[in-house]
Amino acid sequence: MEDAVIALQLPKTHILQPSLIAGKREEKRMGEWLAKQFFKVFQFLLIGSLKKYRPIHPETIAKAMVWLGNNEENTIKIQSDKIKELGGE
Repeated sequence: MEDAVIALQLPKTHILQPSLIAGKREEKRMGEWLAKQFFKVFQFLLIGSLKKYRPIHPETIAKAMVWLGNNEENTIKIQSDKIKELGGE
């Protein structure tokens, strides 16, 4: 799907690829809940190149999306570490 969108060559196309989103959900997802609990305890181990796997807050993703909409950015696929940078985290 991402490749199909990129092939359209639309201006200002950005595909955000966040890690685990750390917000509350109305849905109950056991696997996601377990992952959140795991990351709460072991987040300090995610350093260096593993830092991009740290959970990200939905507000940070939203701020990054607003920033991308209002500024020139050439990156198409944007991973969690860059999302956090753009979102001010």
